Amino acid sequence: MGQRSGRAPAFDHDAHQHRDTVGRRINALKQSRGLATRDDKTATIHRAGLLLAGTFLWSPHRAE
Repeated sequence: MGQRSGRAPAFDHDAHQHRDTVGRRINALKQSRGLATRDDKTATIHRAGLLLAGTFLWSPHRAE
């Protein structure tokens, strides 16, 4: 198949799985109710909330 069909000649399953995981986590972070409804006075406070939510989201011991 290769390039004529528009698909890469080799499919890297590990790279695809990593991209999928990152994409899902970023979407979950975007959907986080606490961040979506925040009305912070400064960008620093908003960024701190974003970093804190990201830390919990990427933590391996988080509750599902």
